[in-house]
Order: sequence, then structure tokens, then C-alpha cells
Amino acid sequence: MNGLQLQEELGRKIFVGFDRFPDGNGDLSLGMHAMRNGAVDFFEKPVDDDALLTSIARGVDLSRRRRAEYVETAELVKRKSSLTPRESEVFVLITKGLSNKQVGSELGATERTIKAHRGRVMDKMGANSLPNLSNVGILRVHVSA
Repeated sequence: MNGLQLQEELGRKIFVGFDRFPDGNGDLSLGMHAMRNGAVDFFEKPVDDDALLTSIARGVDLSRRRRAEYVETAELVKRKSSLTPRESEVFVLITKGLSNKQVGSELGATERTIKAHRGRVMDKMGANSLPNLSNVGILRVHVSA
């Protein structure tokens, strides 16, 4: 099994694929293919032990960050899916920067009703402030549930 095959196999079995692999040939096209598939480093054999260990440590850190981002996004998808259709509309408009009064005018509802919807949106989205909700709103581009 060569390094590219190892990378592909690990990519099927591990959440975030192995990000570096050694290759005996050092072929540039093989290295480019590996990089397109997510490799961070490409080593020619023989591999320096310290360089490999440093690279593995960076890969583990990268994998942890990617996993944390994935978990956070999954949680946002779950929270966003708990919103009613009206709460979703309020969420979008509030995170665009519209005031309660403007949202009410846009949706044909009173300001008081919009405040109630906004409160439920903030609770369901886990936001403790309007700026925090806006930060979550920025992520809505990636949360399409």
C-alpha cells in the first residue's frame, strides 16, 4: 500500500483523514493529489522522525479543531431546526440588523409579538444577547436546516 492509498483508506475510516503520508517516490503529481485530498505534509522516504512527530502533532491539533467545528455546526443545525417557521423568519431579519419594529413591519406583526418571538429564538439558539445571536446568525449561511 502506498501513501496515497493509506490516506484514502484512513479517510474512509476516520472522521478527519490522516493529513500526511510518506511516499518512496516523492512524485510531485502524487504530492499534489495528496494535498488536494487534504494532506498537510508530504514526506519523501526516509522520513526524519522529529519532522514526522511534529507533523503528526499538528495533524492531531487540526483534526481536533475540525471535529470541534463539526460538532458546533451540528449543534447549530439542531437548534435551528427547533425554530418554528415564524421564529426562523424573525431570526433571519434580526440577525440582518433590523429592529423589532422593522421586523414587525416586514412580517405584519406588532413589536411586542416580535419581542416574544426574538426571546424564544434567543433561548432556542442558546444566545444570551443580541450580539451573540447575530454571531450565530452569521453562521446561518453554513446551517441550512
